[in-house]
Amino acid sequence: MNLLYTYQKFSIFQSDVTRSFQVDFAGKSVSMSFCELLSFREKLKRIDLQKHFEGADSVEILSLCNKRHLFIFDTLDIIQLKELVRGAFISMAYQNVLV
Repeated sequence: MNLLYTYQKFSIFQSDVTRSFQVDFAGKSVSMSFCELLSFREKLKRIDLQKHFEGADSVEILSLCNKRHLFIFDTLDIIQLKELVRGAFISMAYQNVLV
């Protein structure tokens, strides 16, 4: 596994052998295919952080990998995860340019 990107307490690793991604959620690791990682990115994009700061919502419940995993994230976690996934996709784009 190669470290793709890390941000605060979250990390994403990429395996060239199995063609999968390992996301470390502060101690809990979840293996994802590229499609599942794309789905996770879309779920994060749909979260409206403005509502979190207005006080309407303070947590998000996300199911990942066809509902095999269920996570509860607070506002700070969501901000950090959005940055993690953004950074991981930028890193993958740079890797493709260099190859």
